[in-house]
Amino acid sequence: MVSRFAIDFILIILFIWWCARKKRRRKRFLNRKAFFLVAFLFFSVYILIPQLFGPLFPRIRYLPQLIEAHKLRLYYTGWATVIPGKRASRVTIEREIVVAARKYGLHPALVKAVVKVESGFNQFALSPAGGCGLMQLLPSTYYSLREGNPFGARSNLLAGTKYLRQLYNRYGGNRRLALAAYNTGPSNVKRYKGVPPFAEGYVNEVLKFYKMYKKAS
Repeated sequence: MVSRFAIDFILIILFIWWCARKKRRRKRFLNRKAFFLVAFLFFSVYILIPQLFGPLFPRIRYLPQLIEAHKLRLYYTGWATVIPGKRASRVTIEREIVVAARKYGLHPALVKAVVKVESGFNQFALSPAGGCGLMQLLPSTYYSLREGNPFGARSNLLAGTKYLRQLYNRYGGNRRLALAAYNTGPSNVKRYKGVPPFAEGYVNEVLKFYKMYKKAS
């Protein structure tokens, strides 16, 4: 993620420098002012604000992830988010769920239940915390698992199912702990030595749909 932010920063500086060269009289002033302004904005958004206000307002900690998620959705999907024909059909999504579940040794009904609760089968879903796609993976989590488009149906499902499998292995096959960690992060499971109170609703809802889908399959 740091490298991605660094690339953004360098590209913006180069663009401002190029614009400033067009205004030769103000070139030196614009270069200095723009550089410090952009540097301050990046420092504030990616470091200062999350660190200072994160403990008071937890969602602020995800501000860099949210910005990155919006950029990724714009880059990979463009107008596809508003063109129905560009979305994967429900049949296609369910077929990809089966493929991903079999690849990583999970029951398709469980993966389907996670997708239902996380995104409601919305391929282009984007959460306030920066969760992307069907399985609502943060950009940093997604790119730690695979490359490519985090909003693609197949790529998102493969990455999300792989992550869920990793959590299953981490917690010795304990389904409730794995789901809680998927939702709130392993650090919260460790902190509460079990399912955090604020994750109980999520875990119960996923398990409810899991039982329903499993019974129907």
